[in-house]
Amino acid sequence: MSGTPGTWVTVAKASELASGAMKRVEIGGQELAVFAVAGTFYALSDRCGHMSAPLSRGALAATPAGLVITCPLHGSRFDGATGKNLSGPVKEAPPDLDQASDRLRRFLARTAELSAAIRTHDVPRFDVRTVGDDVQVRL
Repeated sequence: MSGTPGTWVTVAKASELASGAMKRVEIGGQELAVFAVAGTFYALSDRCGHMSAPLSRGALAATPAGLVITCPLHGSRFDGATGKNLSGPVKEAPPDLDQASDRLRRFLARTAELSAAIRTHDVPRFDVRTVGDDVQVRL
């Protein structure tokens, strides 16, 4: 897909995007995560503001505080409606490593420690509208 900045581009069909599902879309070299929750559509940059992992591969949850997208790589959390960083990466190795070797546990703990030192930025959000069955994003 391609488009000119400021124009509206169709990125999905509303009927094909189930509530809670995320879809990766590339428009003119820009990667977007497009998703729907309870009939409302959203679009954010598909790249985590921590280490550029694809947010569309992460988890989307509707919470009492709002929509939360969790990065699949380091666990940074973002507001799904605004792209605002809610929390940085996980700061320690996962607790469920009982069967892992000591060497692997030390490696994961060190990786988590180093990842926590990298600043996590907000991710850009995009205006979204529906026209008939078309979900459109303004570049």
